[in-house]
Amino acid sequence: MGRVLQIQQDLLHFISSQIARSEVIGAETDLVTSGILDSMLIVDLIAHIESTYPVRIDSTDITPAAFQNVARLATMISERLSHHTQAA
Repeated sequence: MGRVLQIQQDLLHFISSQIARSEVIGAETDLVTSGILDSMLIVDLIAHIESTYPVRIDSTDITPAAFQNVARLATMISERLSHHTQAA
């Protein structure tokens, strides 16, 4: 499984464990317009990302486009991991 897919699975598991809904969410589910992501979940999600991966999410990264779905978020994390690995 590729890195992006592993990150997607991790994020989907985390989000699913945090929401009270019984609906199934996928990598392309719109987290913003569906109302799945609220301000508290965004904070928890960022904390999860930063504690799981050696990346930092800055306030300028917190945009509807970046957090629209798990696929976009996983791609952003994967790209940052690639830059982190190259810089090390």
